[in-house]
Amino acid sequence: MAQTLVHIGLGPRMVQQIHGVEHRTTMEGFDFPGFFQKIVAEERVQRNKGQIIAFLREEGEKFASWVDGLSERFPECTHLTRQMQARMASMNEHAAERPA
Repeated sequence: MAQTLVHIGLGPRMVQQIHGVEHRTTMEGFDFPGFFQKIVAEERVQRNKGQIIAFLREEGEKFASWVDGLSERFPECTHLTRQMQARMASMNEHAAERPA
């Protein structure tokens, strides 16, 4: 279960790497093996419950901050940005409903 939760937290990293870090318009030359090696290594790090919760919050905040800035940097993505923000809000509401 712990590895699955960490996997979920790492989900947005590929989107951020492709669009936020490398600003790619094509996947030609993208280092898939290198990227996924880093993801798998991160998934294998042993974490206790508190560390997993902190990891999920931290990764979620990074992604939310990145998404929040998309409309300023990519006006053509405004519709997509709104959809992503709505999903993040829904995820945050769901997380807030769970006992800590």
